[in-house]
Amino acid sequence: INSCAHLYVFILNLLKQEFNVMSGMERILCSHCFRHLKLLAKGTLAVVICQMAVSCSVAGLFREEFVKLNAAVVMNDSVKYEGKALLPDYKGGTLRFVTNDGKRLRLPSDSVSVLALEHGGAMAGAFVYAQYKDRGGRDKGHAWMKCLGMGRHLRLAVVGGSWHFNRKGELVPVSFADGDAYIIGLKEDGVGEYLTTYGRARAGVIRALCKFLADDPVLCEKIASKEIDAYDFEEICRLYSPKTQDDSGEMNVRMALNGNSAYSVEKGGMI
Repeated sequence: INSCAHLYVFILNLLKQEFNVMSGMERILCSHCFRHLKLLAKGTLAVVICQMAVSCSVAGLFREEFVKLNAAVVMNDSVKYEGKALLPDYKGGTLRFVTNDGKRLRLPSDSVSVLALEHGGAMAGAFVYAQYKDRGGRDKGHAWMKCLGMGRHLRLAVVGGSWHFNRKGELVPVSFADGDAYIIGLKEDGVGEYLTTYGRARAGVIRALCKFLADDPVLCEKIASKEIDAYDFEEICRLYSPKTQDDSGEMNVRMALNGNSAYSVEKGGMI
């Protein structure tokens, strides 16, 4: 930027010197060119500044993606690891993990139950690797998504093209090419379903949640009446208790398969 500014000043001074010895008609033509030159110079400087700003933003994202964070992993077989890991890639099929004793692991993403990350001494987020369907119902395969809330029967998560820390130190999604990140709902079958776009107005979130959680009419009523905040995803996951209708028309609490492969009645709560 300094080089462009110095060149701009040099050209202006040179033209001013020549301007003093020009005839009247030459001065009129020169003034016209002079105005265009100033606009061109300002435009060039603006382009350079914008390019540098974009470059700094991109460099910041690359830096965040290659910085290892304190992490803990729980595998599907309940084995746990503690150490450091990178922010997960959207479709990354392998999670690179370094244990506290320096052992380097390449963990298949589909063998990971939960990946928890820490940043600045605080919990940055819990990630799961799950299959999901887009807004058109098309299968998008498996992807890493950050949980907004986790319960016995329900997980609400957000999926984005990548991740970065904002100025508040919060881990937030970077949108896809269409400009959106997506809120995904996962029930007991483990297949995520598109609910709405991340950051959408409250009314749209309420409609999406009530449609997805229609098998818990009591919870839907509380969300619709705003007794429960539609953005309080942790509380919604904790309270969600799906019902099934028996032959008598009564609603019963759905039975859930616990970790010991035995059926039991679940009342919700954090995993």
